[in-house]
Amino acid sequence: MNNKPKLKFLFVCFMPLMISACGGDGAGNPVTKVSADIASNASSASTQTVVSAQVSGTQVTYSNSRGVAEPRTRTPLNPVPVYTGKLTDTGVSAAHCYGAGSNSFISCGSPAAIALNASQDGMVGRDVSLPAYADGVLGFSYSLVPNEAGGTYDKTECVKDNVTGLTWEGKLETGLRTNTNTYTNFDSTTKLQKYQIVSSNASSTIYTYVAPTQAEIDAPTNAAGYKTAVNATSLCGYTDWRLPTADELHSLVNVGVAPLPAIDNDWFPNTLKVEYWSSSAASTQASNAWKVTFWDGGVFYNKYNYDEPFYGDRHIRYPLRLVRGESAAPVTRFTYINSGTEVADAQTNLIWRRCVEGMSWNGVTCTGADSRFTREEALAQAQSQTGWRLPNIKELTSIVDRSTSSPAFKADVFPATPLNGLRTSTPTVTADVSFSGGAWYVDGVSGSSVGLFSPIFSFPIRLVKDAP
Repeated sequence: MNNKPKLKFLFVCFMPLMISACGGDGAGNPVTKVSADIASNASSASTQTVVSAQVSGTQVTYSNSRGVAEPRTRTPLNPVPVYTGKLTDTGVSAAHCYGAGSNSFISCGSPAAIALNASQDGMVGRDVSLPAYADGVLGFSYSLVPNEAGGTYDKTECVKDNVTGLTWEGKLETGLRTNTNTYTNFDSTTKLQKYQIVSSNASSTIYTYVAPTQAEIDAPTNAAGYKTAVNATSLCGYTDWRLPTADELHSLVNVGVAPLPAIDNDWFPNTLKVEYWSSSAASTQASNAWKVTFWDGGVFYNKYNYDEPFYGDRHIRYPLRLVRGESAAPVTRFTYINSGTEVADAQTNLIWRRCVEGMSWNGVTCTGADSRFTREEALAQAQSQTGWRLPNIKELTSIVDRSTSSPAFKADVFPATPLNGLRTSTPTVTADVSFSGGAWYVDGVSGSSVGLFSPIFSFPIRLVKDAP
């Protein structure tokens, strides 16, 4: 006769004092089922019957019939994402390259394109090394988020970016997260963010700026109020959704698509061809905040609609998309190398020339006059510099310092940056052939990313290469 005690399992959920083993952990992290851990624990010499399993953070503490408490570490099903800082592709395809003497697109594999520049946007990046569309268009990579109840959440609820590590809010056509809903973007009761008309008549409007009230910030029609409302629903099991930074939001941009919106619409359905709010404040005015446009993929903080005052655009209502994730920025991002003439970026794994073409490093700063290049001249100049290339729009945007302006780059890292803007290798892809031949550039004063339609305007360039 077998007298060994029979093992019994009692899976208990403690609410609200201890977070349930079948729920979340209080930090927005749904937990993996711990029944397997319980079974493993029950087989230990000191355990006869597991009577409870309490979850707190990453610890599961089991209590058994002998009064023994045994802590175990568990892994959240969907831990807080870590923003890798890695750059997503631009979406420019192998059909979007230029040859010498033409403003029309040709194949990036053609001899004419390679002769002009063998590192054009459509020739490099993840879309070349991993061109499959299974997880996203061209160089983008997304995945569905696991659901604690089983299966995965629908992409209209949330989507994970496998390159950046961030998890993004999906959009619906009805309800709280309706894609057409718009919001103001007030976030401070002490900063003068709210545009207010003092008086108005047929010939003029007198206006000022005042600080918004806490009630206006908390309103469901304001970005902060919307964030609170979404977190109250525990979207995809989480309560740590937030408004993305401009750079995070820009990571979703696909400038290689026509017609628009400028995003992988298969993974992000219900995206509008309009501006979306970010949490990044502009350096020039408290009333400004950065936006990303999904009608072309640009990044800017001033307004394109001049029927209202140029500043004060936090009061204007735009759609938004929330994100969850924590930054993993390196402690030391920029390191000077090659006698200070170059700088290595530990976040993006890129190496930059500190001086633009035409200027030289004298050990303290960049001196001389910058050289200016048309779109074709810029590609040819980069081709002549062995090992270097013209950056794409996401690479150049990654070194913009949104806390400053004129120039919008860190003066100690990139001294004497010209104010009139820097060219990129990213072509302007549009369904309107009358705009063919252009390329994206970054404005030197504001740091805005702009799709330039003319190929003949001359701008300085700063070259880049991949770190070994």
